[in-house]
Amino acid sequence: SIPVFSFVGRIVLQKGVHLILNSVKELIDFTKGKVHIIVGGMANMKDPYAAQCAWSMQGLRRYFFFFYI
Repeated sequence: SIPVFSFVGRIVLQKGVHLILNSVKELIDFTKGKVHIIVGGMANMKDPYAAQCAWSMQGLRRYFFFFYI
């Protein structure tokens, strides 16, 4: 009974990856940490949207990796 949110693909504006990334903290709080969130894919760092998503993913990974372990 653990929800899974995932996206694996090319990080571009049309995919709405930011919607998952913007809700990570709320999802973790709401489920008391019992949620799996998988977001990954190629991000063209020359594209502002993809770069922002990539930096957000790195920050979330760093924060929650150390926070929950």
